[in-house]
Formats: sequence, structure tokens, C-alpha cells
Amino acid sequence: MIDSGDYMLAWQVYMGCGVAATLFWGLLLRVYRFGAFRFWLFLSVACLVLTPWHHPDVQGIWVPALLGALLTIMTDGVESALPALIIIGGGQLAALAIAIAAAIMVPSAAKASGQGSDEGSTPSPEAKSSASVNASTKAKKAPAKTESRIEPKFTPPA
Repeated sequence: MIDSGDYMLAWQVYMGCGVAATLFWGLLLRVYRFGAFRFWLFLSVACLVLTPWHHPDVQGIWVPALLGALLTIMTDGVESALPALIIIGGGQLAALAIAIAAAIMVPSAAKASGQGSDEGSTPSPEAKSSASVNASTKAKKAPAKTESRIEPKFTPPA
């Protein structure tokens, strides 16, 4: 049997690796444009990886819910792992609810900056001056480049 020091070390290592894997998953999700979907994917993986569940055979010992459910399904069947699966499903529903609430409550960057709609909005003086500077720089075209071809001065030996 493991002592409490080994148990705590194992959980610290698992949580450290779980947080690192979740942050790496967050880096991979940067390609998605829709923020609420990206936030939900991040939360769902974080809940899946970091949710604990009590050990079915030993009281007072907690195990990662996903690993505990998989090992219990392989050894005792689905009926024994049903409490862990309910906890995992509840975590997924909570992640979905939090992502929906965040999408409703937090305005997107486009709406917050006034770019989302043009209803009765007038551009600020700073925006007008930056637009005129951009227009004037676009009007100045660079001179056309002439290609000069350099001929090789190598003559093959006779």
C-alpha cells in the first residue's frame, strides 16, 4: 500500500501534467476564430482531465475520473463505472453551461470596439486621421521595378 507522501506526490505530478496538457491544448485551440466554441473546447478537456473521483474499492483515495472510469469498465463492467461516468458527464455539462454563459455575458471584441455594427455610429477624429493617412500611403505607389538580367561571364574550357 502507498503512504500519504506517495499519494500526494502522485497527485501533484498528475495535476502538473494535467495543467501542462490543458495549456498545450489551449495553444492548439488558437486557430479557431469563434471564441465561445474555443472556450468550450478548452473547458471540456480541462474537466475531462482534471476531475477527480473516489476509488471504488478503497475509501478515502481519489483517482482521476477518466482513468478510474476506464479501468473500472475494463475490470468490473460499465455498471460499476456508472458513478464516474455521471461525474464526467456532469463536468461536461457544466463546461458547456459556463461557455454558453460566457458567450452571452462577455461581448466579443468586434462589438466592444464598435466594429460589429454601423447603427448610428460616427468615426472618431483619431479614426478619421488614421484612415486619411492610410489612404494617402496607398495612393503613393512605388516605382515599377525593372528586372535586369545578369549574364554569366563563364566560358567553358576548350
